[in-house]
Amino acid sequence: MFRLSDIATVTGGVLVGDANLVLETIAPLQDAKPGSLSFVLEKKYVTEAESSSASAFVTSEDLPAHIPHVRVQHSREALAQVIAWWSSHSFKPQRTISDRASMDSTAKIGSNGSVGPGCVIGAFCTIGNDVTLHANVTLYDHVELGDRVIIHSGVVLGADGFGYYQKDGRHNKIPHIGQTILESDVEVGANTTIDRGCLGETRIGAGTKIDNLVQIGHNVQIGKSCIITAQVGIIGSTQIGDYVMVGGQAGISSVKIGNRAVIAAKSGVTKDVREGTFVSGFPAQLHRQELADQARLKRLIKQSKRSPL
Repeated sequence: MFRLSDIATVTGGVLVGDANLVLETIAPLQDAKPGSLSFVLEKKYVTEAESSSASAFVTSEDLPAHIPHVRVQHSREALAQVIAWWSSHSFKPQRTISDRASMDSTAKIGSNGSVGPGCVIGAFCTIGNDVTLHANVTLYDHVELGDRVIIHSGVVLGADGFGYYQKDGRHNKIPHIGQTILESDVEVGANTTIDRGCLGETRIGAGTKIDNLVQIGHNVQIGKSCIITAQVGIIGSTQIGDYVMVGGQAGISSVKIGNRAVIAAKSGVTKDVREGTFVSGFPAQLHRQELADQARLKRLIKQSKRSPL
């Protein structure tokens, strides 16, 4: 159990109502019961909150003064703060290396690490402090992880890239002897794969967050604080700058993408993308141009339907 005043302290928000109100759990609006703390993340949910069974709320929106709540500046940031605080007090996960994990004798892991069952850590891997490897993560040889990296289940880091040459009608393998390096504060979603470099390295910059089911090829360079959502495929040797956002199911060829570019979902990127631009479509082009082309296509379709046979 906790008090509403605890939430004000955690979030740095302004408390409205009884500071000593006792709460038992946190819950979404639709599942909240008496004793629950819930969250109003957008103005459109204010009416739902007013009829909710929750005992108190965290919000950046205006709620009536008779409803106990903590008023914050950024509701989603407060949501993250409260969840982290609640988890640390309620679940208290143990930071241990499972006896069902396999770690090569040459591998090194920093302090306060957590390695789940079924993990395999290869030779000469280097793992930083406060790293979490969930169950069934595989690190091939020579993988390097910075501090506070989180790797979810089923991830494979450091597999060979897809590199072959043809001779006498056969596909012949090109050996890959490079590294896979993830800098500090990177998070990788379940069943994502990141290949090692052929000769050099595949590198994921500090603070970058990668969703589930992403494929990143050999020698790809991704900058810091990027967001890459589910089912993205990135071909080997692609260079992606800092603060880039890539929508789901986008495909990226061996191109250069500038800082703060945005790649819309399902885009096919076959040419370099300049810094700060927003592209969409297949092949990807400036988003405003893609919208204009779609509008023209729709007009042509309508005109063709009106034309006599």
